[in-house]
Amino acid sequence: MLSVILLVFSRITDNRKIIIRLNLTSFLLLMVILQVSANSMAQKITLSLKNAPLMKVFDQISQQSGYDFLVSTENLKAAKPVSITVKDEDLEEVLEKLFNISL
Repeated sequence: MLSVILLVFSRITDNRKIIIRLNLTSFLLLMVILQVSANSMAQKITLSLKNAPLMKVFDQISQQSGYDFLVSTENLKAAKPVSITVKDEDLEEVLEKLFNISL
């Protein structure tokens, strides 16, 4: 009777080990996939524009990143031409520089 109980207990323990390993493996695989996804989402932008209208800058960024911009006509008319030079920078950094220049 004791040997049967030990056999059942050892099977439960082995099954738990397998389940823990599967969970850990699944978790690590998910983390790798999310990291790859995050890296692919980080858009790198290269621009070299001098005294360009803001709309042209937005068009260039849109072509390189795939993001579209909605800007009112009034704001585009009020915006001064901008000069910006960036190479392989993240989209967020480029937009920060652009808005600091145009303000």
